Amino acid sequence: MPRLVNGREAAPSYSNLVGFIFIFNLIVGTGALTLPGVFSRAGWMLSLIVIVLLAIISYMTVTFIIEAMACANAIRNWQTLQALRQSRSSAENSENDDNADEVSLTSANDQVGDFERVPLTIQNREFHYYQLSHKFELGEMATLFFNEFGRVMFYLCLIVYLYGDLSIYSAAVARSLRDVVCFPIVAITLKNNLQTLFLDMSQFESYGLFVQTLIASRNKQNMVMQIISEYIFLERTGKDGDVRKSQALPISQMNLFQEFQLIIALIEYFSRPGRDATRNAIFLSLFGSHLNPQRSKLLSRLISTAVSGSVAPLLSSAGTWMQQVGCKTPLSLEVAQNIVSDFISYSRKTPEQLKQLPMVGPHFAANFMVAVADLYLNEQRSQTLNPPPDALLDTITEWMTENPTLCQASQQPLVLPAGAIAMPFATPLAGLLRWVVLAPLVSNRSAYSNLHLSLLRALQQLVSSGESTALPSQELMQIVKSLQNYCTRLGESKTDPDSDAAYQKCMERFAQAVQIALSSNCISNQIQLLCLLESLPPHKLMKIVIEAHKK
Repeated sequence: MPRLVNGREAAPSYSNLVGFIFIFNLIVGTGALTLPGVFSRAGWMLSLIVIVLLAIISYMTVTFIIEAMACANAIRNWQTLQALRQSRSSAENSENDDNADEVSLTSANDQVGDFERVPLTIQNREFHYYQLSHKFELGEMATLFFNEFGRVMFYLCLIVYLYGDLSIYSAAVARSLRDVVCFPIVAITLKNNLQTLFLDMSQFESYGLFVQTLIASRNKQNMVMQIISEYIFLERTGKDGDVRKSQALPISQMNLFQEFQLIIALIEYFSRPGRDATRNAIFLSLFGSHLNPQRSKLLSRLISTAVSGSVAPLLSSAGTWMQQVGCKTPLSLEVAQNIVSDFISYSRKTPEQLKQLPMVGPHFAANFMVAVADLYLNEQRSQTLNPPPDALLDTITEWMTENPTLCQASQQPLVLPAGAIAMPFATPLAGLLRWVVLAPLVSNRSAYSNLHLSLLRALQQLVSSGESTALPSQELMQIVKSLQNYCTRLGESKTDPDSDAAYQKCMERFAQAVQIALSSNCISNQIQLLCLLESLPPHKLMKIVIEAHKK
């Protein structure tokens, strides 16, 4: 709306709405379109604090510019008034004009007074000098207020600011052109889906279907692994771009907060209804058989979170992963050790989530027992026989007592993506049998007797299944070798094995298990095992078992 300046109507200006649109377009730009993504990533609290802080800084900057522009108007108005006085005093054309000029100048002098001498002091705020009647550009104000050095520094700062903006735009445009020209269309689609992982988990479903399709094509597996490594785990890949063939494992650049975001995103996705083949395809593509230390730790934390949250679909995929990579590989053993540390070692009481694990994820529970059984009372892992923690022993004993068929859960057919080959399953029977047989050498807990009874019941139920690989002879030979080493130590101490109560108890449990396993036909290479058992110091019950089945 038009306004009055010095009693006269000023030139018409923009309306408030038009002025707001101009200012919004000039200051905000396209950055406002990214605010929803920023709030989604950083959270409400941090985003609001930063925006309020930036608003305060912007408000202070605007007030500084307005004050500087008002001061520039004051200087201009004062200079105009001085020029007007000089022109009026030298251009007296008529007597009437002289009288009018004297009256006008007298009234002006009465109003101005000392303000003409110092127009920029704070007392001049009420005078018309500071009215914003003229628009000054930043360069004009710099020329008006600064000396030569100040003007040079001002334009230098302006050049640096504009150069920074141009650099940002050039980098963004170049990257967009690279993605459009250099990457295949499918890679761009996958990349966009991965980048929206933390924003919209529905996009992750399409990513899973896409990965499942690409896994079947060998020539595209490298591309999938490279994109997963770069855009999900923020890893530096090898020069050849092949994560799996690179000799040096990639290094992850993720911080703890980003790892936590990824774990929550995966938990939310696997908690949704979906196809098992899609879930397994995603899990196997994210966590293969060759992981760097950062990704393996992330996997352990993810599975521990799934156990504590009883996320059955994720535990099912984790069980499939353990069977595909091997339950006794270092990766699976690390996952098992991490679960033991989180729920047993660092906890005074065994959580209910761990006790209910066989009901939530029986396949994972069975493979977990295979891995954890290989960690303890195993001379191949350590020179001494280290018993499992008491809480872990009680938990597994409770599992086997309530459900003796839990060991057969790993025999269930796997739901794998197209083209994938299911790896042979492994049961925890041999590892747990090693526990109960060698336990008398290091412990006298009654829980081992209860576990031994549960194992015998499980072996009896294997008759109908007809599985000949439930107890591999190689696993039982490890027990024989440990007993031979113990007898060697007894011989060094000049102790007869017949008089050693621990050895006799070990042989009794071993003979009972071998008898039931042979009757159930669940031991491979039976003749080789029987010949090896004959090399042990004689034991009455074991001798009866050998003679009964050697024929």
